[in-house]
Amino acid sequence: MDRRQLGTSTITATAGCSSQTVMIRVEDTEAPVISCPGDFGACTDAGQCYATVDLNAYVSASDNCGPVTVTFSPPGQQFAKGTTPVTVTATDLAGNTAQCTFNVIVEDCEPPTIQCPGNVTTTNDPGQCYATGVALGTPATWDNCGVASVFNNAPAQFPVGTTLVTWTVRDTEGFTATCVQVVQVNDTEPPGITCASNLVVCASVSGSNIVTWPTPVATDNCAVTSVTCDPPSGSWFAIGVSNVTCTAVDASGNSNSCTFTVSVIKVTLSNVTFSGTNYHPVLQDDGSGAYPAPHWTTNTSWPVCYTRNTHMGVSAVFLVEPPSWSGPVVVHGDSSGPKLPATTNTASGGTLTVGPITSTNAFANQVDFLNPMSINWSYSLDSGANWCDAGISTNLVYVTWTNSLNTIHTLLDVGCRAAQGAIGIVGANDDRVLDAVWAEIQTLSIRRASDNVMLTYYGFYDVNTNGAWDPGTDVNRNTPDLCIVTDAANLISAGNGQCRSWADFMLQALRAQGLATVNGGPVALQAVVIKSPYVAFAVQNWATTGSSPRTVISLDAGVDGATPAVPNPSSDEAADSLGAAGQGNSPNPPSNFYNHWIVRRGQTYYDPSYALGPFTDRKVYEEAAFAGRHRFRLLYDSPANDGDPDNHSDEINNYP
Repeated sequence: MDRRQLGTSTITATAGCSSQTVMIRVEDTEAPVISCPGDFGACTDAGQCYATVDLNAYVSASDNCGPVTVTFSPPGQQFAKGTTPVTVTATDLAGNTAQCTFNVIVEDCEPPTIQCPGNVTTTNDPGQCYATGVALGTPATWDNCGVASVFNNAPAQFPVGTTLVTWTVRDTEGFTATCVQVVQVNDTEPPGITCASNLVVCASVSGSNIVTWPTPVATDNCAVTSVTCDPPSGSWFAIGVSNVTCTAVDASGNSNSCTFTVSVIKVTLSNVTFSGTNYHPVLQDDGSGAYPAPHWTTNTSWPVCYTRNTHMGVSAVFLVEPPSWSGPVVVHGDSSGPKLPATTNTASGGTLTVGPITSTNAFANQVDFLNPMSINWSYSLDSGANWCDAGISTNLVYVTWTNSLNTIHTLLDVGCRAAQGAIGIVGANDDRVLDAVWAEIQTLSIRRASDNVMLTYYGFYDVNTNGAWDPGTDVNRNTPDLCIVTDAANLISAGNGQCRSWADFMLQALRAQGLATVNGGPVALQAVVIKSPYVAFAVQNWATTGSSPRTVISLDAGVDGATPAVPNPSSDEAADSLGAAGQGNSPNPPSNFYNHWIVRRGQTYYDPSYALGPFTDRKVYEEAAFAGRHRFRLLYDSPANDGDPDNHSDEINNYP
């Protein structure tokens, strides 16, 4: 049989003369042959969330009868990420079909992209070494299939300095990408610094001082790297007010400063004045009045006087350098006498005035002679924590038995030196002072306190103060007519006096101790007057020869004390000798007087001119004091002592 093509064919069969036409239809019933791949994967196209796959490259189909038509379901070449089942159908011309299936697995092989926000620069939180709430911004992210998450590792607190923040983007496939953002936190906060309080210190002897202080307290939100002061602690500071600047620097270079002052103050004692209820101004020996206040300066020191067992009052003025400084100063005087309390006063205008300060204790309850009484003055500029020397004042201080009635310098000096340490009750034990004063008078060496000049009895006024008689320069006061000084004040100022002045001297020395009476009894001047018909009396140690009566040939040998002429025995002459020395060891006081002055206390007699006594029998006194009596230049012996103090007929003098 002939092979026939697919389709309908007509075949005519002839048999003889007959023929028969047969229609033959050839049909293709054989399915085509198709070949599919197994499941396969593909990566998404760049920048796309799908993959373009040419399936024809993976499928083959054939047919027995000719070409085959291949179709895909789903159609197309773009496959979304994931697994897509694909059905392939091959159809031949006869309509026969064959199918196969496979999976196209599309994976996202492309990582996401990320662009960080711009770098951030910010400042620290106040008082902190970090910044919070920093706005980082939002990164730009992209992914072909979608971003699953974006996150970073930023801390809650960004420390001062540089912090790297890593941003991460993750896509739905789990791929990630990162970028780094720089966060710079700058510390712009300066450190805190607290300086010491203003310092006030005293100057050293040289005038300046080394001043130290604790390191200023510095704090910072991060860290302090250094604290310095200009000038540094331990520097020398001159007198005056100096500024000190201290600077703290932190780790970021921020700085802060504080200042304080260093005041170097010098307080120097300028003068001291004494006062008080029982203070007695001392009168100058020259009669010019009381020693003026202030009683102590850097160039002068005057004597002062108080009554025993009384308090002392003191005022002082100090010079303050620099003069512009003003502030409180505590002053204390450490006295070798009564103690002085500390007191606070304010310096102003270059001076500091203190007092009057009343001593905390009294002078000792005794006559005293403080030579000198020193007060060591010190001052404090820090309420007494530290003390500095301000100087020393020294004064001669007389402390009397009771309130002084005569404060001439020399009178106080004689009494207080002589009776130093005397204690007792005024009015009951006054004789202790009297005895001490009399013992001093008996030395015949009373000196003027102000210049140490010897006071003399009928000597000469030493004009040039050389201690020797200089004719034409010094003043002769050796005779009664020339010596006109009759009281203690002028005796002291002139340096020489007659008998009345020396008797008054003893009385005034007692009055200087406050004694107008002694143990309640009077003490007074007593005149000694030659009895008539005699006109004068001669002092003791009269050089005589011959028999009585003797002629008086010389009444005075001269102020120089030269040895007088030797008397002539043949003519019964009596010549003046050196005689009995008087006060000041006057070598040759006058040989005879018309009257004399002594001191009487009750029935007791004192002769200060010659330091004779005390006597309770006037006749005994006359025997010690006088060589006899004379009339018309004839010297007569004294009557014999009858031994009866109450019988005065044996005396050559009257005692009115």
